[in-house]
Amino acid sequence: MVKPLFPLFAVLVAVPCAAKELSEADFIGEIPVVLTASRLAQPVQDAPNAISVIDRAMIEASGFQNVPDLFRLVPGFHVGQSNGFNFSVANAISAEYARHMQVLVDGRSIYLSSLGGVRWDTLPLAIADIDRIEVVRGPNAASYGANALTGIINIITRHPAEVEGRMFTTTQGADDRQDYLLRWAGGKVHKHRVTIGWHQDTGFDDLGGEIYDTTRAPSVNYYGDFDIGPGHGLTLQMGYVGGTRGAGSTTRNNRLSLPHEEHINSHFQQIDYRRVLGDGQELLIKGYHHYQLGQETVPVGNASIVPDFTYARDLMSDRRHGEAQWNRRLGESLRMTLGGYGRRDAVNSQHYFNRNDDLVVWSWGTFAHLEWRLASQWLLNAGAMWEDYDLVGGRVSPRMALSWQPDPRHTFRIGASRAYRNPVQAEANADWRLTLPLLGGGTTTIQRLTSNSSIRPESNFSREIGYLGSWPEYGLSLDVRIYRDSLRDLIDISTGTNYFSNLADSEHRGMDGQLRWRFGARSFVVLNYAQLHIDTTHTQPQYFPRHVSGALISHRFPYGLDGSVGHYRSDNFVTYDSNRPPDYRRTDVRLAKEFKLEGNKARLAYVLQHADGADYEYDLKPEKRVSRQGYVQFQMEF
Repeated sequence: MVKPLFPLFAVLVAVPCAAKELSEADFIGEIPVVLTASRLAQPVQDAPNAISVIDRAMIEASGFQNVPDLFRLVPGFHVGQSNGFNFSVANAISAEYARHMQVLVDGRSIYLSSLGGVRWDTLPLAIADIDRIEVVRGPNAASYGANALTGIINIITRHPAEVEGRMFTTTQGADDRQDYLLRWAGGKVHKHRVTIGWHQDTGFDDLGGEIYDTTRAPSVNYYGDFDIGPGHGLTLQMGYVGGTRGAGSTTRNNRLSLPHEEHINSHFQQIDYRRVLGDGQELLIKGYHHYQLGQETVPVGNASIVPDFTYARDLMSDRRHGEAQWNRRLGESLRMTLGGYGRRDAVNSQHYFNRNDDLVVWSWGTFAHLEWRLASQWLLNAGAMWEDYDLVGGRVSPRMALSWQPDPRHTFRIGASRAYRNPVQAEANADWRLTLPLLGGGTTTIQRLTSNSSIRPESNFSREIGYLGSWPEYGLSLDVRIYRDSLRDLIDISTGTNYFSNLADSEHRGMDGQLRWRFGARSFVVLNYAQLHIDTTHTQPQYFPRHVSGALISHRFPYGLDGSVGHYRSDNFVTYDSNRPPDYRRTDVRLAKEFKLEGNKARLAYVLQHADGADYEYDLKPEKRVSRQGYVQFQMEF
């Protein structure tokens, strides 16, 4: 069993260290401002939810090479890697397709309406371009609608003005990993950032080969900030990632999908307009388009099937979204935001839906939020989102939180909310069949999934009590919460059927927390711990680790040398979809040296992942065992 980290919290709090006197400005500078909880910019202690912020220092110190790995730094999150490029990132309900959490990049949803969840390898985003990640550890449908059933991730990228100049980065190492990244940012009146990248690797040691489990991925990303006059702001973003992924299976029990290549085409366009209207008012307008296409020609190797037979396994998802938001201050103690959105989701796949035309679903929503300072020590956050979704109709997701702040350094919060998750197309309209020609004549049809038009949304009634404390004179902060979630109508495939239905209810009782200690200008410790007890009618009684913990320690040594160690642990369990992640223990080490190269700022880093020995990433199959992995990374700004 994983030992709780709170005894370590107590040890760290008791560490004798000299307190430093802070001015009010120093104290305010210690408090992060977050955007994701209520759609209003708030100091983290004023937010209605528990929020973890993965900042730039943590991102660099972790040494992680893949975006999904970063969520090992958040209390109560489980990350599983099923092959070289497929990740599951989940809180509360773990599955290969983690459908219960909303994921945003700069406010743009990348949650797929086809199969659900996020396909992280098709995200045109380099870790070097991430400024910070805000993670709401609990339901947030009141702010961002359905699919934020158990939490929300918002990845916020770096503004061009923060990274002006040119940067080149290359990473070389285990599994033939080769990363190349070139970024330019600048401009006098209008600011631009352009990032061009290439990534390749051969995947897991015992899965990789000339084709299977390999990745070849070119990418490009653009961010433009345009000055269009006083009180006006306009940003434009675009991105693309493509290439191939090694798909199929080399195991004898799956001869219907032999090794082959999947061709990826994923791109987006986003525009954000901001206008300051005066008198404490501002208008925000956002529009984006997200397109993802995976194309596969799959060879079959079954002895009873006509030789050299192949079939198409293509899947397209297309999202078009527009929203408007009006923020207004109604006095010194009252702020509010009103807004709404419209969205069109289209999916297309002959393989999964047995039709050639697009499956289209429309959704609409309106939201309102209020932040009211009732008294100097009391703050009320209230809000709701109403949504109408073509497949299941309309729902309201309300939230209310009351905070008591006896002084600016300590906040006690109590809150309640209701959230829903709408079924995705694979759950409501699947017709997943495979028709194969037999060697002796005729055909055989394998029916994997059928549709269920009566499927209902999942729901979550959540209650939580939280505490956020800060001792800036010691560089300490503590964020902890206890919660109870009542989940109803959970969707899964019941035994003996080939369709999704509402088959389970669950009660989640848990707690999670994070302690941060900054003991130098570039030295810090982050400790995470979470535990979750599940009572459920689902066939898997504990579909999330009972205990998850992690620690990241980073220190700046003399002569520009940085060293960090990360250790991450979780219990064994059986996932919602019957995978079997084992007891997980992982230790990563990073050493980096900053220096000047022909007058330019440069850095050389060595990262050793799984330094304490091989780990099983997502289950106990021998081919999922990952050995020590070393990487060398060189970066230069010029």
